[in-house]
Amino acid sequence: MGRKKAEQVGEPTAEEYLGALKRSGYLMESRLVSALHEMNFFVDPNQCILDKVTGKSREIDIIAEYYDGRVRDICVKTLFIVEAINNIHPLVLMTRREFSPSTDTENYLRYVITPEGAFESHVGLDIYQQKGITNKPIYTQYATFTTKNNNELMACHSDDLYSAFSKMSTYVDYELSKWEDRKSDQYKRIFFFQPLLVLARDLMILKESSNDEYELLPTSVAKFEFNYHKNDVPVTLLIDIITEDHLVNYMNNTMQADEAIFQYASKYPKK
Repeated sequence: MGRKKAEQVGEPTAEEYLGALKRSGYLMESRLVSALHEMNFFVDPNQCILDKVTGKSREIDIIAEYYDGRVRDICVKTLFIVEAINNIHPLVLMTRREFSPSTDTENYLRYVITPEGAFESHVGLDIYQQKGITNKPIYTQYATFTTKNNNELMACHSDDLYSAFSKMSTYVDYELSKWEDRKSDQYKRIFFFQPLLVLARDLMILKESSNDEYELLPTSVAKFEFNYHKNDVPVTLLIDIITEDHLVNYMNNTMQADEAIFQYASKYPKK
């Protein structure tokens, strides 16, 4: 009876409310939180960070880190800064990064090592290789799509995507800043801060052939170079982008990389 009355006066039905939720990113965030909990991650949804440019508080969808309970002489772990996008159209990455002497690759990977300088001279410890920075393609441009009033499809830079990239970079810088006065800590640790954009649907790479023809190739994971300013200085951050159905594999691969780094680092003699 209540439903009929709602329909008569033009109020939305329960099904319409549910449909609106499904089209939003809220249910997707809940799915990601549940999946991470099942993988034994510590998960903090909806964490806030102050945007110094606007003076407003901004919300990160998920902060997550894995801890298996083992007590070790060296701690190697990754803190994931996660933004979820319930995309309708594909996100397309293009323009592969080639070597350039002006590229600030030192900022590609954000991490903290204590005590400062530890592990740097170890021949077997290549953090950038283990984390896939030197052996995987990196893309520098992105586009998604919107529909104009005449139903024509138009490529664009989504505000939601740029906002997600910006929020993640701000949070990464915030986390790193908390370690500025702790670099002399004698406990051996390697902490990584990994921004991760999770898409509900398609992620694609634009491939150009030799005869100026193009092809969209679907992928489940890719690396994107995000450029921004930090204290008026241009810096670069690598953001991993994955599809939601690849989340478990991605996390497992990351944990395996961290374990490999631990195995190399643990070869150091104790001091």
